Amino acid sequence: MRLFPFLGGFLKINKSFFFILLGFTLIIATVFMWMSKFITAKSSFNHSKKNLLRDISFGGIIGFISGMVGIGGGIFLAPLLHLTNWDSPKKIAATSSFFILVNSIAGLIGQYQNPKLSIDFKLITLLLTTVFIGGQIGSRLNTRTFSPYFIKKITAILIVTVGLRILWKHFF
Repeated sequence: MRLFPFLGGFLKINKSFFFILLGFTLIIATVFMWMSKFITAKSSFNHSKKNLLRDISFGGIIGFISGMVGIGGGIFLAPLLHLTNWDSPKKIAATSSFFILVNSIAGLIGQYQNPKLSIDFKLITLLLTTVFIGGQIGSRLNTRTFSPYFIKKITAILIVTVGLRILWKHFF
């Protein structure tokens, strides 16, 4: 199953298609994230309705798209698991985190194998530092100031804003 993020990362797509795909996937992920609020409040889970073929298909599709756009995939997986009432929110968060890690590694390996890869180490260092600092600030605000519901809604608004901005820039 980890073949799909590798293939998505290895696939060479043009810049315009990349940004259009990224914009649409962010908007779709936002819709699922916004809708998943209603699912997480339920207390029963569909443990008996596991379908291996369906789960592998979802994982493969999410992995392939994640590899193409260069993100870990949890932004797609977690809302899908909530919508299908897969398990408890804690198990969904743990599963999504592991999925993000493995897909990110596979996608990066695919990107690295691409002979046309160009790495900007200054940009990577800046992004890693920014993500680390933002993660620290966000985790402290999350545990001390804001409710999880508020954080989820703000995150969804930020994601849809980025997705719409990307699409606006590449269509107009």
